[in-house]
Amino acid sequence: MTSTSTVGLPREYLHDPAHLATVDQKFLPLLEEREVIDAIERDEVPIPATADRENYFDQKHLTYWLSGLFDLRTVRRLIPDASLAHVLDFGGATGRFARHVPQAEPSAIVTTTMYSGVTNILVPRSARSR
Repeated sequence: MTSTSTVGLPREYLHDPAHLATVDQKFLPLLEEREVIDAIERDEVPIPATADRENYFDQKHLTYWLSGLFDLRTVRRLIPDASLAHVLDFGGATGRFARHVPQAEPSAIVTTTMYSGVTNILVPRSARSR
């Protein structure tokens, strides 16, 4: 079972040289964009503790945040005409991707769902077999 604890807000890591040194190279160009810096500064959603985000990016909390933005931009690039009015983030219980959708589309309705081995224990067999 998870602890639902957090490691703080994204902006707490933005000006920490030691933490910035851990950002994955793939995401460093994002930190050169004023728009990204502003989004990090505005984000009021705490970053989940590593254990609560299925160990995504270990202690690289800013990389975790940037990876969600990167994935949203990838979706927009691959499907440029896609609407973000209603988004189902399947496998998105940590909010890594979902947290960025309202910034891209303020009126968006985002639903996240998650499947894991725990589901097999907690969900009755009759509900899983459909």
